[in-house]
Amino acid sequence: VRDHAGIHPDLGTPEEFRSFVARAHRAGLKVIIDFIPNHSSMDSKLLNEHPDYFIHRPAGQGEPPYGYFPHTDPASGRKLWVRHGGYDSYGSKAYWEDTAQVDYSNPALRREMIRIVSRWVSEYGVDGFRVDMAYQVLSGYFGRNWSGEMGGPLPKREFLEELITELKARYPGTAFVAEGY
Repeated sequence: VRDHAGIHPDLGTPEEFRSFVARAHRAGLKVIIDFIPNHSSMDSKLLNEHPDYFIHRPAGQGEPPYGYFPHTDPASGRKLWVRHGGYDSYGSKAYWEDTAQVDYSNPALRREMIRIVSRWVSEYGVDGFRVDMAYQVLSGYFGRNWSGEMGGPLPKREFLEELITELKARYPGTAFVAEGY
């Protein structure tokens, strides 16, 4: 995911997507899109605009350790090592080496993700979301996976509960489908 809030130009324009959703609704269909809350691409807009939304540490000398990649904050020039998206694999951590791991201990990231999802409903009329790797952002799993690497403690409220409650309060018919293993 290079831009959680954008439509890739190869897939059309925002106007074309609005038109698609309207045609689907006229045909009696609902439109559900993918929402990937756990990670982004290594060159994502979110990482370039808000590196503090990601699990990271100051860059050291030499190559980054396994599971990290080098990143330079475009705004400040600050050099960081950012974690690849990771998951528990039979007691060891494995990584998707083409991803960057977001940090759900950051309340600002949570607000931004809710803003992005809300925008898909308000601006495009999307009816629901398939939440990719939903279990990865649950506090228990996230805390175990990223213990000692998060920017702070996890908020008491589960992110998905916060997201779904807020969206359904504004848009009651919004559907959510979780991918889980």
